[in-house]
Amino acid sequence: MGKFATYQKRGTSYSQFSFAAPQVGDWSIGTITASSIAANRTFGLPPGVAAFQARAIPTAGGATTLGNNTASTASTVSGLAGATQYNIQIRYTGGSSSQPLSDWSDVKTATTS
Repeated sequence: MGKFATYQKRGTSYSQFSFAAPQVGDWSIGTITASSIAANRTFGLPPGVAAFQARAIPTAGGATTLGNNTASTASTVSGLAGATQYNIQIRYTGGSSSQPLSDWSDVKTATTS
């Protein structure tokens, strides 16, 4: 068996990103309004990461909406439909370029008011 078959059998895969995805404990759901949901960092950014970005995916299906790319403590996803449930995720980015440095985090669910 070749080495790639061995890696696959063990469940190991290579990431295309420089950093691991943010963990669930690294962020929380912040302010929720009728048209926006904020994702708040609970810790500082890892060394080498310039910013982070949130996204909202409607649980019933539909278009994904990206939040602002920011180095501050909150990335707000705006332009959302009211009274709608969304899966929220964050990722680390390279700053103003929005270049992804990590995969998306696990999902947290929130509903607009």
